[in-house]
Amino acid sequence: MEEPELIESPLSSETVIDGHRFEVQIYCTERDAWFLEEVDERNASTVWEGTFPTDAAAFKEFQEFLAEHGPRGILDMDPIDASNSRDRA
Repeated sequence: MEEPELIESPLSSETVIDGHRFEVQIYCTERDAWFLEEVDERNASTVWEGTFPTDAAAFKEFQEFLAEHGPRGILDMDPIDASNSRDRA
């Protein structure tokens, strides 16, 4: 079975916040389901559970998470259990 082609969003980027480096990777498959992944300065990868309808929605989720929790919120996440609904009280 052939692997689906991944398409990277132009919203994928690298940023430094409060001295911490984060790489935001947003990509989709041929099915138009957008995924959000963050790679931090420790090279730990966190993939949000579920998909987003657009790349802009995925990027907005990352921005909202940062605004609510700050960079420490990302660094303290368990990369295995990341979810776009976790910690959203």
